[in-house]
Amino acid sequence: MLLLSVGVLCVLPYVVLVWLSCGSGWEWPRLVPLRLDGVAWQRAFSGSNGRAAWQGAGLSLAVAVCSTVWGLLISRCWSESGSGRFRGLLYLPLLTSPAIAAGCLFDLMARIQLAGSWLGVFLVQSVYGTSFAAVLFAGVRKPASWRREQLVRTLGGGDVAVWRHVVLPDVRGLLPLCLFQTALLSWLDYGLTTVVGGGRVQTLTMRLFSQIREGGVSQAAASSLLLTVPALVALLLLRWRDEGAVMTTGGPGLTGGLRHELERI
Repeated sequence: MLLLSVGVLCVLPYVVLVWLSCGSGWEWPRLVPLRLDGVAWQRAFSGSNGRAAWQGAGLSLAVAVCSTVWGLLISRCWSESGSGRFRGLLYLPLLTSPAIAAGCLFDLMARIQLAGSWLGVFLVQSVYGTSFAAVLFAGVRKPASWRREQLVRTLGGGDVAVWRHVVLPDVRGLLPLCLFQTALLSWLDYGLTTVVGGGRVQTLTMRLFSQIREGGVSQAAASSLLLTVPALVALLLLRWRDEGAVMTTGGPGLTGGLRHELERI
């Protein structure tokens, strides 16, 4: 019974959003729309709203890929140096308020003429994405990894062989999670985009808040679903992949492995 109640509470908001997004002509105090026409969904995939969705998706993909690559390289540099101060710097962006950081970085972006541009927003979001990725990958390096790396180099392997046979196999289980989290950071971001983008960079999140302020109930509901459903689908796919790994290998899977690594950190 408890599980059923929790399931209903989780699904109910999305049912309400679907109902709101399918109607138009809402008038207070009516609880139902004047007509069901799906106009909000037609607008969601066209015009400025559609462009904002595609541009936001492209930005999220770029932030996810670049942050994951940079974070992996930085975590490897830290593991080789072993400096506690260096590792403390990895946590610094995660401990800083995004609003305060955006205000500080806006001056820098304005000086290099990147304020109000997609590139400026990309760089600021990548700071947080790279920090998360570096912290996540920093706990992967184990003594066994060092021994395998020394073995590869002893057998004549270079840096490419080390990455192929040691580094990438170690982080393979965390790569999907890192890509998902960093993409989600960019996809749902509002504060950094608002400050650094200066209103010129329009993502789906920015459009959603504009529609809420304008009182566009149906359009805001459609944008909310378009914003959250892809993230939920990706999360379910990760969960399904994790359960498949447990059933196939008998190992802890992605979630269990991540929990173990975070406990080590």
